[in-house]
Parts: sequence; C-alpha cells; structure tokens
Amino acid sequence: MSHQIGTFDHLIKFDLQEVISSEPPIKVQYKKGCYYVLSFGDVYVPPASFIDENRIIRRINPREARDRNLTYDTPIYVDIMETHTEDSITREKKHTRVMIGRIPVMVGAVICNLHGMTTSERVEAGECEFDKGGYFIVNGK
Repeated sequence: MSHQIGTFDHLIKFDLQEVISSEPPIKVQYKKGCYYVLSFGDVYVPPASFIDENRIIRRINPREARDRNLTYDTPIYVDIMETHTEDSITREKKHTRVMIGRIPVMVGAVICNLHGMTTSERVEAGECEFDKGGYFIVNGK
C-alpha cells in the first residue's frame, strides 16, 4: 500500500501544481485594446473535509464517510491573478484560494485525516487496526 499512497501523495504535493503551472494564462479580448487575463498560481489541497448541514466546512474521517455514505474527498483551491487592461490602464486583482474542483482522498495519504495517527488513535477514530489504506471511499463504499 505504501507505493500507492506515495504515488497519490506525489500527485497532491507536486503534480497538481505542475499541471496548473504548465497552463498558459487565459486571455480574453472583448474589444480592441481591452482584455482580461487570468493566471493561475499556487495550488492548495487541504485535508479531507465536507460541508455539513449548517454549511460549515469541517474535517471528516474515513469511518464517518462510510457511515454516512459520503465520498471521502477534499476541495482543490488555486490562487488566480486577474488582470484587466482597458485603454492602456491595467488593474490587477488576486483571488486567493478559489475552489476549482474536488478530488477523492486516498485513505492513509498525507491529506487523509488519519495521517500521522498512531494505531491506537486510528482505532479510536473507528478504523481497523490492520487497515493500511491505499484506497478511496466513494459514496460510502
């Protein structure tokens, strides 16, 4: 399982940022000399979470995802720089941590809420002491 978890961790720590960084800015010209440019910056992927019934984002453990038939996932955020040029006047605005999607979280990965727990802490959180992770939970399964 460690190879699978390590590969997923590499995706989260490095590959997502590489994909976002390799994309050119999006430039939209809406009339002569006037355009918007969107550039994408830092990617941030927090530990697994969900939005509860009070619309509050909170962390979730794999056991709760299983029990509530939820997908054990997390949002992907990216910083976006918006540049607006009109008649040779340029204005910039930075949008910090804009959600661009969600990604399933591999149980045991660095963004899994069990990561770094001892065996007894994982058991206390409702997990099997022999569970090494390396899989995803989708709709509780």
